[in-house]
Amino acid sequence: SDVYKRQTFSAAVLTNKYFYHIPYERQLNMMNNGKIKIAKTTLFDYANAGIDALEGLYEAIKEKVLQDNILHIDETTQNMINTEEHKVKKGYDWGFISQKNNLMFFVRSNGSRRESVLDEQLKNFSGHIHTDGYGAYTKVAERTGNDIIQVPCMSHIRPVSYTHLTLPTI
Repeated sequence: SDVYKRQTFSAAVLTNKYFYHIPYERQLNMMNNGKIKIAKTTLFDYANAGIDALEGLYEAIKEKVLQDNILHIDETTQNMINTEEHKVKKGYDWGFISQKNNLMFFVRSNGSRRESVLDEQLKNFSGHIHTDGYGAYTKVAERTGNDIIQVPCMSHIRPVSYTHLTLPTI
C-alpha cells in the first residue's frame, strides 16, 4: 500500500541519516544517481514524518526514565548549524539515563546549556542524580531541598580525591 511505502521510505531516510551518518544532501545525490528523482523538500517531508511518528515512543521512554529514582545525567557538545547565519556553532545535548531500566533520552533545547533545561526536565523528579561538577546540577538540587540529591560521578571525582595524600618515595 502507499502508506506502507511512505513509512518504509521515511524509515530508510532516517536510518541513513542517523545510523549510517549519510547527510540528506548525499542521500539526494545517491537517489539522483540511481534514477530516483525527488525534491529536497520532499525528502525533508518524509524525514519529518518519520520523526513525528517516533514522538510518542520518545515521550514514553522519557516518562519511564524519569520514573526512576536514580538518574545519570550529562551534557555534551554538538556542532549545530545556524541556518540563518550559515555558520556552525557549539551547542549542547543533554543525556538522561535511568539506572534501573537502562533506558535513556536526549534533549536538545536550541543547544542551550542553561540550568533552565534541567529545571524543565526534572520538574517532577525526585531522587538521586549522578553528575559531573557542572554548577547547574548543584543549583537544581539545592533549589529542590531534599527532593533531588546530587551524587558525584566517580570518574570525575577520582582525579581530585587523592591530591591531598603524600605518597611515599621509593
